[in-house]
Amino acid sequence: MNIVYQEKENRSDFIRNLKPTDVCYINNQLYMVVMPADKYYNSMVVNLETGKVKYFNCNIIVQLAACIIAVNV
Repeated sequence: MNIVYQEKENRSDFIRNLKPTDVCYINNQLYMVVMPADKYYNSMVVNLETGKVKYFNCNIIVQLAACIIAVNV
């Protein structure tokens, strides 16, 4: 599987403002939002390099990445 992406501009925002499929950098790693903040104020994201799911507090600031993801199977 190959992941291809292209960054357009550096923008920052709270993770709670992102919607599913938005891609962002958290601690210099590329993540995609799977589920926005829930009743416990956590957002579910998946690391695009490892495929591992993590939960982050909705108050963290992330760097947005405009990406196109192409997957070859």
